[in-house]
Amino acid sequence: MGLICGHTVLQTDDKIGEMKPKMATVTIEKSDLDKLAEFTKNTHWLLEHVDNLRAEYSDRYIAVFDSGKQVLDAQTMEELTRKILEHARDPETCAIEFVTREPYLLIV
Repeated sequence: MGLICGHTVLQTDDKIGEMKPKMATVTIEKSDLDKLAEFTKNTHWLLEHVDNLRAEYSDRYIAVFDSGKQVLDAQTMEELTRKILEHARDPETCAIEFVTREPYLLIV
């Protein structure tokens, strides 16, 4: 069973510069919502514990599962991906991050 969401998009017709709204329907499966919820929990945990993670995993890639109950680490993204699959975990639900030695500031 899916969740159906309506969303208005703009669609061009043949005339250049003219746009008219059109309703688009998107179906979201419950399993996808569950994966998104798990990913969100893992991401929140990672952000809340980044300073502790930096002390243990600096300059490494990490993957967080089960709200921080399991953390995998590796030197490269390829190695981390292999470890994720070896542990039979769904890569879509984990939070993946490269942990820098020093905190960084993101300027947008």
